[in-house]
Formats: sequence, structure tokens, C-alpha cells
Amino acid sequence: VLNFARMSQNDAMYQLWEYLFTTRPGIGWVNGTASITGVVLQVLICLMVVCSSTFVRRSGHFEVFYWSHLSYIWVWALLVVHCANFWKWFVVPGVAFLIEKLVGIAVSRMGGLYIVEVNLLPSKVTHLVIKRPPFFHFKPGDYVYINIPA
Repeated sequence: VLNFARMSQNDAMYQLWEYLFTTRPGIGWVNGTASITGVVLQVLICLMVVCSSTFVRRSGHFEVFYWSHLSYIWVWALLVVHCANFWKWFVVPGVAFLIEKLVGIAVSRMGGLYIVEVNLLPSKVTHLVIKRPPFFHFKPGDYVYINIPA
């Protein structure tokens, strides 16, 4: 935004709003959309930051945090359109992320964990007693994703 503000002052060809919200200046990889995708990326990332704040997560609105952070898919797609060379930086971590997701899905379907007992403790902590399959081994520091459909 600051770069476009400087460009609009130095060059009388386009106004700041044209740089930010139109494709007329022709800046960017795909049909001059770098400015528009940049604005949308800033909005999405600011939304993620606000929704990850302590007051949102601890106010009982975890879904707001969760769903806003699923917009990382849109962020990646917009970054590919925004910058011609982003894919070079995205390939290795993107493949690692995809492998981690696929392994997680495969492991989650291997065997079922069954919830035997659920108690809400006075400190607002949920106490779960879980029956685990014999092959399920764990050590301190491990974590489990718990999906509660209802």
C-alpha cells in the first residue's frame, strides 16, 4: 500500500485507489491482479490475526478461530496468482503439508478410539476416558486430534 501511495504521488497516471482496486496499472503476473490479490491477502491475514487473539479463542467462539484459519487455502491460491515465483517457495512445504495430511487421514482410519466416559470438571476442563486399540502407543508430549461430531 505504501509503495502504491508513493507511485501515485510520483506518477500522475493512476490514483491510489486505481493501484489498489483495479487491474488498470497492469501490475502483476496474471492479468495485472497483483494489487487486488495483495489487498485481499492483507484482509485475510488480518482476519486470521484477529481471530487468533486470546479474547476470541477463550470467549467460547473457537469455531471463529478454526474457520478463519481454514482460509489458508485461499491465501495459498491467491499467493500463486499474486506472485509468479511463489510456487518455487511453496513446492517443498506444500508437499510436506500434503503428506502430513494424507498420513493423518490414513492413521485416523486405522482403528477407532472409543470414548468411555466424559466429565466436565469445575475448572471447565473436560475429562475424557478413552479406550484405545492395542497398537496405539503414546509418550509424554504426544497429542491427539479429537473430533466431536455432535
